[in-house]
Amino acid sequence: QSASVHLAAIRHAAAQGDFVIAYLHHHHWEPGWQDVPRWVQTFARMCIDAGANLFVSHGAPVLQAVEIYNGAPIFYGLGNFLFHVHADETEWDPPEVWQSIVAACRYDAGGSLTEIDLLPVAIGAETQSPGSATGRLVPVAITGSEARDMLEEFATRSRAFGVEIKVSSACGRITVPAARKFG
Repeated sequence: QSASVHLAAIRHAAAQGDFVIAYLHHHHWEPGWQDVPRWVQTFARMCIDAGANLFVSHGAPVLQAVEIYNGAPIFYGLGNFLFHVHADETEWDPPEVWQSIVAACRYDAGGSLTEIDLLPVAIGAETQSPGSATGRLVPVAITGSEARDMLEEFATRSRAFGVEIKVSSACGRITVPAARKFG
């Protein structure tokens, strides 16, 4: 019943607004944190079908895939932008929990998604040594091999959802094919 209430709210917002973003925060992770739970994919697509123009999910503290569904971006997990832990919490040492992506979506005059630019960031990347959880404060843009590796891994996960990402040394780009027009 909860999903139907949320979908009704999305339909209502879409009927009255120009652009609707559906956002889901959850802590129901797969054993592989970077894997998208099937129920999240199902719910995200339901939100797009109900009228959302963009879907963002967050909960697992790592990057998960992106999908383009019916012309709308679905970000299954963009990682962490803010994440503070106590120094003795060692389960947060892997570098991927400190990595994130800033996604900039571009639309044409008709409101169709045309491309998405992806900027890799890491929380406190410039000031902290690897594995240091204390003192990390804000996301900082990263470049070079660290950025390329992160984007390549993100591209691999997203390819399973039918999305191709062109990766350069400092950013990634998704080009969305123009919708076919029938007439």
